[in-house]
Amino acid sequence: MSLSRAEVYDLSIFLLIVQYRSFRKAADNLGVTASALSHRVKALEERLGVRLLNRTSRSVAPTVAGSALAEKVSAGLDLINSGLEELHGHHEGTAGSVRLNVLRDASTLLLRPALPI
Repeated sequence: MSLSRAEVYDLSIFLLIVQYRSFRKAADNLGVTASALSHRVKALEERLGVRLLNRTSRSVAPTVAGSALAEKVSAGLDLINSGLEELHGHHEGTAGSVRLNVLRDASTLLLRPALPI
C-alpha cells in the first residue's frame, strides 16, 4: 500500500491532535482552523473505517485503535526525522573540487592570497 502526500499529512495532523489532546492547539500550531483539522481527521477515519478519536465539547482522546496508530505513526516519523538529520551531515565540509578559469594576472593578484596552498 502506497501513501499519498495527503494521507501522510492527515496522519501527521492526527498525531499532532493526539499529542496536544486538542484540535485548537494543533490548529494553532499548523496555522489553520480547528474545523479544517476536524474535517481532515473525519475523512481519515472514513478512509480507514475506524474511529480514531473520541471527541466531546471539552476534550479529545484517542480510541484504543487511535492510540495504537499514533504509536506506530510516531515511530515512523521519528525514523524519517532521524534519516533527515543524518542527511544534513553530508552537506558539511568539502564536497568536491572547483576549477577556475581566470587570467594569469588575476590568479596571481586576487586568488593566490585568498586560497590556501
